[in-house]
Amino acid sequence: MGGGVWRYGVAALTVPALLAAGSPAWAGAPTLLPGAAQIIATGTFTKGRRKGGQGSGAFRKDEIEGLAEYGLLDGLTILFSPRLTAQSVNRFMTVTAGDDVTLAAMGRRVDAGVSARLGARARLLKGPRDVVSLEISGRGGALVNDVASPVMRRAAEIEARLLWQRQFRMLGKPWFVDIQAGYRHFFQAGTRWEAARSQGEAVLDATLGVHLNPRFMLLLQNFSTFPVGDQGPPGNRAGSTHKAQASLAWKLSPAWTLQAGVVGTWAGGAPWRERGIIVGVWRRFGG
Repeated sequence: MGGGVWRYGVAALTVPALLAAGSPAWAGAPTLLPGAAQIIATGTFTKGRRKGGQGSGAFRKDEIEGLAEYGLLDGLTILFSPRLTAQSVNRFMTVTAGDDVTLAAMGRRVDAGVSARLGARARLLKGPRDVVSLEISGRGGALVNDVASPVMRRAAEIEARLLWQRQFRMLGKPWFVDIQAGYRHFFQAGTRWEAARSQGEAVLDATLGVHLNPRFMLLLQNFSTFPVGDQGPPGNRAGSTHKAQASLAWKLSPAWTLQAGVVGTWAGGAPWRERGIIVGVWRRFGG
């Protein structure tokens, strides 16, 4: 979840880094201590159906995303995030003959792609309860296997986002809120369909977390994107997307944490509505 997945370890100031579904690898505003590192692997498995428009269909997406972060200097963390995505779409159309209405299969499309993101997060401000950071990253284009277009290159992208996090106490428990806003620009499109996509998108991610006890943490997250530029190829109802995620993180030890939860699309202009689960493993080193 951008981030990303996510985008999911416990980072500096005991705040988690997270992977978010449907988004690039995502991390909270705090930077890691110098010499500290964390590696997180997250799997997101979703299904969905077309919400409207011509015809209907079934959708499935399986995504594995990793995030490796290292505290290079005080206030500077570098990151690397590979992603493997496999998705399939079964499309149907409505056929009417007299009073009979049936669904006729239009075919199945299968996509698979691998990409990787490289970037850095720099701390701008730090107070007793607040942290503000700037993160800049780039993701290389991925080759996609597509029944309709066997060789298609997705647009590469570069992203800049501002991150703010505040910690507070409520109902006798430690909480935090993390807000991230930024812009993701696409370039080097490989096909006319990809070239017709939006030139980029604004991103707005929000996380509310509460430490239920020393071992368990509840995370409530929302990931939103807003297209900038063209709205996609003819017939594609491109637009904003909004995904919500609720998960529970279980701290097994100072080094290991497990995460499990649910994710789903709740609003937006995309014709597909996703629902699924997310599972993750966090491993922390040093710091």
